[in-house]
Amino acid sequence: MDALTRAARCSAGDAWLAACSPKPGIVWAVLDMGGLAPIPSGDHWLAAEASLNVALNALHRIPARHRGPLIADASVQCAWWLVPADAATHLADVRQLTVHPPGWILRPRRRATR
Repeated sequence: MDALTRAARCSAGDAWLAACSPKPGIVWAVLDMGGLAPIPSGDHWLAAEASLNVALNALHRIPARHRGPLIADASVQCAWWLVPADAATHLADVRQLTVHPPGWILRPRRRATR
């Protein structure tokens, strides 16, 4: 499937995450099969993990213009904020967050299309 056809079928978030991978073709293949696509953090962003409850409460306190992408998985009650690659030092004192180091693998699942 060419990039234009794929882009028409997926969300902008899927395309951005795939582009962040050193091997976007593998990401697209896994997403197209409905799997969890492995995307390492580090070059473009880090993942700050919080419980789903903490993340949803934070959404109400952070102005929309300052919110980064958020990926949530209700089945494990976790959410991951995608934060700038240099954010670990700025977030070190926030007890409710775990900022994963560069190279940590995020495994997003493609959202169902209608």
